[in-house]
Amino acid sequence: MRVSDLFDLEDFMSKDGGNFTQEALDNIPLVAEQLDYISSHFGKKVEINSAFRTEAHNKKIGGEKNSYHLKGMAVDIWIDGVAPRVLKGQLEMMMNAGKILKGGVGLYDTFVHYDIRGFYASWDKRKNKTT
Repeated sequence: MRVSDLFDLEDFMSKDGGNFTQEALDNIPLVAEQLDYISSHFGKKVEINSAFRTEAHNKKIGGEKNSYHLKGMAVDIWIDGVAPRVLKGQLEMMMNAGKILKGGVGLYDTFVHYDIRGFYASWDKRKNKTT
């Protein structure tokens, strides 16, 4: 099922194959719309590492207890040829300009976490601070 111009609901599925909650089904199209805009900005499709997570999967991978992934409000993303720190900076710029919804932006070595929590939050969890 298509949830935006570029993404299918399947793209947001929990890695353990568990079922979506109704809350996640309500939120995923909003996240997908943001990803469509981000893809357009870069001229490349956003790739999703992780999106919705079941509670069991979130616990198994050591995710935050109240993770926005559980609500279908978060994605861990990357774009081919775009350094995570550059992607994070551009997401912050897009948020400040009102182009995408405000939320959390977390920097990791190989991806960026983005969520639509409604207020700005930022963190850097890189192991290698030079990437």
